[in-house]
Amino acid sequence: MEPSTIIQLRLQLEALKKFERLNAPSIFSYLGYLGELFLGVIILGLLLITKGIADITIAGLPHILEWILFIISLALISHALYLIFRYHSDKRVRKILEKILSDASKLSES
Repeated sequence: MEPSTIIQLRLQLEALKKFERLNAPSIFSYLGYLGELFLGVIILGLLLITKGIADITIAGLPHILEWILFIISLALISHALYLIFRYHSDKRVRKILEKILSDASKLSES
């Protein structure tokens, strides 16, 4: 493997480690991600269920509030899905990079 490739892989591995140190992924943070996802789904579900039932409008405020809650719920869902995906993919990519770098260092030593 070329030295520039090894350097790039090491930089990627360090970037992953730095992200993990800053965000401290653990089982508790994963449960927080799931909680955020469920909260967004619950808010979105309540908005969809009550849309047909509650038809109260006071100077357009509830309609604006519905849109704000809709945007907040979509933001919560998308953020939680991103973090859950990142949690799983970073663990896999880190193992792959460590394996490649350890194999490359074994080949360079021999």
